Amino acid sequence: MAEVSTVAVVGAGTMGSRIAYRALFSGGHRVVLTDTDAPRLDKVVSEAPDVAQRMCERGFRTRPQVDRALRRFSGTPDLAAAVADADLVIEAVNEDRKLKLDLWRRLDRYCAGHAILATNSSTYFASELAAGTGRVHRACGMHFSSPLTMLSLCEVSRTPVTEEAVVDAVVSFLRRLECVPVVLTGEVFGHVCNRLLLLLVDEALRLVAAGHVAAPDVDVAVKTGLGFPYGPFELIDHVGFDAMQEMLREAAQRGLTAPPPVSTQEGSGGVSTR
Repeated sequence: MAEVSTVAVVGAGTMGSRIAYRALFSGGHRVVLTDTDAPRLDKVVSEAPDVAQRMCERGFRTRPQVDRALRRFSGTPDLAAAVADADLVIEAVNEDRKLKLDLWRRLDRYCAGHAILATNSSTYFASELAAGTGRVHRACGMHFSSPLTMLSLCEVSRTPVTEEAVVDAVVSFLRRLECVPVVLTGEVFGHVCNRLLLLLVDEALRLVAAGHVAAPDVDVAVKTGLGFPYGPFELIDHVGFDAMQEMLREAAQRGLTAPPPVSTQEGSGGVSTR
């Protein structure tokens, strides 16, 4: 298939906005960002020139390069208009199964026949989200590591029937973004990194719930003893309580972990037993 030229990113939150900026400034693509939250969408679009300025100041791009990129960037709350011409659509909305399923059914109606549909989720499989569409063969997972400004990994997962040409196009797209693609042979909950991190977070919660150690000390131990850049409770703070809770719930339902015995609240010290 032809190389990806136009990218639509659905969801202007932290991850969606970073994916959009990366595709814009590193990949040289035309990028359309869409979100139902108009103020949030406007904020991301309006901040693009500031991002461009910082890239110039740090020597990552030249002024002519970022000026050309900015002319290729747009945002609209109109989903149909945003994805109409896209070669690749990357869904990066909240980890809400019902929300995603409804969105993917709408994408099936609005996207061109050749478009690739991808989800940034590591919680839900592309095959599950695309099941209600006629596009399972053109669907895949594209899980970018966070923060995308510092980490370049993107884990690519295929459905049981994803066309090889789709995987090749996605890998080529990622290399243009200066990302490192790791292609899985199939779909697995959490991909690689989040699957391992969820086990770490789950065990950290159990240690604290059992009274063996305080949450801040777990972070110190993991950073000092294992060399991680952040501890499991700092990770909860970064990802957000709701998102982490949903991932842990899904992990338990899929048999990766036992049902969590604790509830977390925002902040490294915010852990309490049920």
